[in-house]
Amino acid sequence: MAFVAFSLLVLGGERRIVGVRFYGGPTEGATLLSWRVLGTERKDGVETPAPINPIRVEARLADGRTSSWEGSLDAEGLGEARLELKDAPVTGPVWVRVTASTEPQPLAEGRIALGPQAWADNHQEIGGWIRGKQDGALTVRVAPGRGVLAVPFTEPLVIDVRSGEEPVAEARLTFEPEGLDVASARGPTPVRTSATGRAVVEVTPREHVCAVRVTAVSDDGRKGEFYARLPVLQGALHATVHDDQLRVASPAPRPRAYYAIVRTWERLAGGALDLDPDLHGGAVQQVPLPPLPPGELWVVVSGEADLRSPSAVGWPLVRDEAFGVRYGSLLQSGPRSAVSVPELLLLDGLKQKVAGDRERRRRALWLCAGFVAAALALLALLMVRRVHDSQVRLEEHLARSGEGAEGVERIAPARRSMVWTLLVALLCVSLAFGLLAALLLYRAY
Repeated sequence: MAFVAFSLLVLGGERRIVGVRFYGGPTEGATLLSWRVLGTERKDGVETPAPINPIRVEARLADGRTSSWEGSLDAEGLGEARLELKDAPVTGPVWVRVTASTEPQPLAEGRIALGPQAWADNHQEIGGWIRGKQDGALTVRVAPGRGVLAVPFTEPLVIDVRSGEEPVAEARLTFEPEGLDVASARGPTPVRTSATGRAVVEVTPREHVCAVRVTAVSDDGRKGEFYARLPVLQGALHATVHDDQLRVASPAPRPRAYYAIVRTWERLAGGALDLDPDLHGGAVQQVPLPPLPPGELWVVVSGEADLRSPSAVGWPLVRDEAFGVRYGSLLQSGPRSAVSVPELLLLDGLKQKVAGDRERRRRALWLCAGFVAAALALLALLMVRRVHDSQVRLEEHLARSGEGAEGVERIAPARRSMVWTLLVALLCVSLAFGLLAALLLYRAY
């Protein structure tokens, strides 16, 4: 009984399991590996964050190159592993091993492989020229400069005026906003299009349903009119960049926000921000940007660590500075699209450790079952041996007393009854062992 209890309650009992999960983007073709690491503890079937300190991530590439990162996980069990690979892009899978001095076993170990196409399949673009009601000789197009609007944050709005395929320069623009403020509509100087036929104004949505009417008049008196609703993403966090500082703002009080900096084939950086209350009833925080390569980049912000909330959005990074030069890239290349890019689960170390723990408990159960079977067989053998020895001694006693064969024949019915009694005793012992095993299994699971 002591061995059975030890096997089921100690060897096969519930234990604390600690592992890490890796989230991120593609590895194939990446010039650096940027992963969001989530430490998780599982006990009694419940998962809770595991702030593991310190933690070490070792990566080995298919071509033999190695890289490592050491850091810590915060109170929510989150950390950002960033491994530089300057020699050449990654080709093939990456073998990853995660260890911590506080844990005897690796927290995760396995292969990570994700191609750019699988990453792109999770992208969703938001933005572009809005389809609206057109009227007049001139064609007027309107689009948010960064794909989408969010209450109550100021964003650029791009207006494009054309006559056929030709841009119309110096066209005078007037605005009739509904549910939003247009900064230039309050100024004394009218807004005019540039040589590319485009103009940029700043708008601030006050409501989640807003629209604008734009009227364009050229120098020769030709006129065009556009009217449409503007796309506003409800509850979206806002991300801007100024002086190499990433600023993340929330329209409502929120303790934390999560971000990732990505491009179409690579995740470059990420992290979590503890937001501070601002003067407008929301929350805000900023953090220095890491070194980033040139080209199109997006900052995906969300209130969820996996960036999968309905309001998650990737804002294009527009680094132009003062107004006039600030939106110069939008005047030249036109509006940019926002994206929605959730973090993908690349490696689940907790799942690995849960599977290993399940195997440990299965082996303990089989060990206990084998021990119970051996104990039952041993008990049956001892009982049979005891009965046999008693019968032999009885027959010898009858022989010495002169009873002989007649005495043996006289006790034959008693011998048959003893055999049945032995079988009943064995069955009762089997039921007792079965009851013990059932009780211990109930206690263990």
